[in-house]
Amino acid sequence: MAKTTNILSVNDNQGIPLACSRPKAGQHNDLFAIEEQFGDLCAQPQVVSLRVGGLFLKADAGFASSQ
Repeated sequence: MAKTTNILSVNDNQGIPLACSRPKAGQHNDLFAIEEQFGDLCAQPQVVSLRVGGLFLKADAGFASSQ
């Protein structure tokens, strides 16, 4: 078993991270507990008064799912 960790991040158009999910064990696919992780990601920028309306998501080619 690999000893890896996955995180999701929200970045601005220059690649600067605005929010990061909590680390998850790497043996899970990228969509593991995605509802919880996405809720956390959207709540973080609001704490510093950033609006998340109108944003779009972009996943890299390696984004994995079991579905």
